[in-house]
Amino acid sequence: MGVFDTIDKGVLTHGDDMQIGFHYAYNTESGIKTTKTFNEKRYSVSKHANSRLLNHWEKELLLDDNRVNNKGWRIYSAIEVIWINIIIEIRKFNFSLDKIVALKKSLELHSDEIKISKMPLLEMYVRYVLSNVKPFYLIVREGGQGSVGFRNEVELHKELGFVGNHICINLNDIMKKVFPNANLELEFKVDWKLNEAEEDLIRLIRSGEFKEIEIKTREGNINTIDALELIKEQSRFREIANNYDFQDITSKYREGRLVAIERKVKKKY
Repeated sequence: MGVFDTIDKGVLTHGDDMQIGFHYAYNTESGIKTTKTFNEKRYSVSKHANSRLLNHWEKELLLDDNRVNNKGWRIYSAIEVIWINIIIEIRKFNFSLDKIVALKKSLELHSDEIKISKMPLLEMYVRYVLSNVKPFYLIVREGGQGSVGFRNEVELHKELGFVGNHICINLNDIMKKVFPNANLELEFKVDWKLNEAEEDLIRLIRSGEFKEIEIKTREGNINTIDALELIKEQSRFREIANNYDFQDITSKYREGRLVAIERKVKKKY
């Protein structure tokens, strides 16, 4: 499982590790077998929500009614039961039904490609956590757009300012309700603390002063950071000259007048 890479249409998307995870979960023989088992409709939700509430949510398009002629007992897949519990949690915050519909659409991203799974990304996280217990969350923004992530992924994107105002739903708590017999107890580990290089990178990004930032890694850790800054205030020249041990400062002239100063700084770890 990899960290979030970018934001696409309000939904955090994932990088190469996530693409590999998708491939093994939904394209390999064992992954497809697990997906079919996971999406079998065999759960009742009577202890989670009554039929009157389910009827209402189906009319408002929060839930799909897969019964023949809308009659008979309702049974759901594991991921549908998790979704029902997400609705219950988010309604506690007075989220409107139309925003919950928007959240549903966010979580259904890629379901057209992976037709057997209605919420492929959420399902993949749930399947992972069932065998490798790890804290993970659902982030819901003001407009209803949502994304799923492990704690370190969520914390990193908060630090980078990518998340904004949001509601954070603890999915581990929901899983305990849906899978009461599974061992889902967390062993607390502080595995999300940023090292010096990561803190420096975030600081450079958040400053808004550097137009290019390049990082080089070694064995999964940042080895060097190269950053290019366009300095607009000439009065800062003396101030910046002492900021870094390794830097190149370039002056640009036009018609004999100084029009820009650029500096390229480098820091090794």
